Amino acid sequence: METGKGLTEFVKQTFPGKKGKLEPFEKEILFLDSKGYTCGQIAKFLQTQNVNTVPQNIRHFLKTKNVNNKETENQGDKDGN
Repeated sequence: METGKGLTEFVKQTFPGKKGKLEPFEKEILFLDSKGYTCGQIAKFLQTQNVNTVPQNIRHFLKTKNVNNKETENQGDKDGN
């Protein structure tokens, strides 16, 4: 991919954001959500894993993942898959 000067300069000067503390637990969070656990219950599970979070963070994380999954599915539809 060819990049313009502006993009090249941005990449040189800016580092990507770090992953959030919930990312390593994505599979567990999605599994518990699919089984009907509440965000509060998922937050309590994460506390047993030494992750201090609140239900609002879980809710936001799930919304973000659902949006990403829908975008991936829609991309597959556009590609004819």
